[in-house]
Amino acid sequence: RTADTLVITAVAKVADTAHEALRDANLDILQGEEHLSTLDMRTSTVCQVRDGKRWDLDKKPIGHKIPYKRPPLHPRCRSILQLVTKSWEELGVQGMQEMPTSTRASMDGPVDERVNYESWLNSKTAEEKEQILGKGKADLWQRGVITFSDMLDQSGRALTLRELDELSNIPEAIRAIRRTNWSDEFKAKTENIYYAFAKEGIIIDYHGLSRFGDRLAKTGLSLEEAIEFVKNNKPNYIDSRNGRFVIFDEVLKVAVIQSNKDGQIISFFKKGKIEGKDEWIKI
Repeated sequence: RTADTLVITAVAKVADTAHEALRDANLDILQGEEHLSTLDMRTSTVCQVRDGKRWDLDKKPIGHKIPYKRPPLHPRCRSILQLVTKSWEELGVQGMQEMPTSTRASMDGPVDERVNYESWLNSKTAEEKEQILGKGKADLWQRGVITFSDMLDQSGRALTLRELDELSNIPEAIRAIRRTNWSDEFKAKTENIYYAFAKEGIIIDYHGLSRFGDRLAKTGLSLEEAIEFVKNNKPNYIDSRNGRFVIFDEVLKVAVIQSNKDGQIISFFKKGKIEGKDEWIKI
């Protein structure tokens, strides 16, 4: 079996080398590359998560953070990187109808080519999911504690169940930050803001965090002063458009928007005065 594995993996590498040469010879008509894994129960975690992910011709991820790597990614790897061509419009051809979607193979028969491993697996029974992922990982994923992409770290390595259990204890907002393409410096700054507020029992949601640092700087308040502001003030307005709570200080000219569902901070910003378009109702 060892000899078979070496041969199968070597053949896959040769095939990929030829594929890479084909890509390099046709860069002018290509958008990038897409990872294509096998839709069956033997596919590795690394290839499961990579399936359907795309990278541009500079090998930068498109809509995700998983680093570019060429198959074979492990012994007996069956994955390939398929070429993604430009649209007719991108090629300068006007009025030409784009090619219709096709199908791809799976252990259940042909499926829409847009189905990736995650969506294919999501259609399986609970027992099949456990058989493929393992009971612990399947449970974390099905309960929404982790995302499918969380099963790989930033280097593209598959995480163990213990590592995923530790990850599940990290607040979702922090995990969302770590999945972004933000700079490491900006991520660290944003995490520090989150934990400084959380230490005082104040939670900022992910969307609020993404702009919090810049907006805080515009208020003229330090991080400590901002925390004290939220701690010492109760909502004094309600936004009639969505029911969210508003803390507004006319002297400091600072406004804080809070969720009416869980009290999380959605936005923190400088505001000169209340205007008619705000539709805030005094409590």
